Amino acid sequence: VRQARINGVPLEGACLYPILDRFDWDNHAHWHNCGLWDMQHNGTGHYQRVLNAEYARALRDAQRLMEKTPNNI
Repeated sequence: VRQARINGVPLEGACLYPILDRFDWDNHAHWHNCGLWDMQHNGTGHYQRVLNAEYARALRDAQRLMEKTPNNI
């Protein structure tokens, strides 16, 4: 995204997918642990969102880098 913007591509944003962890399509017992928020059982039969700290830190670092990126559009 950064390089595209530097090169003048009119890119307004990027999509994070999945934003929430998700289970495998063929095996609902297997979770991928791939979202900005992981889903964990909360002991009441429901799930709760738990921020994935490493993902959040990387996202914030990328946002800071983009704030410093010239927009050549």
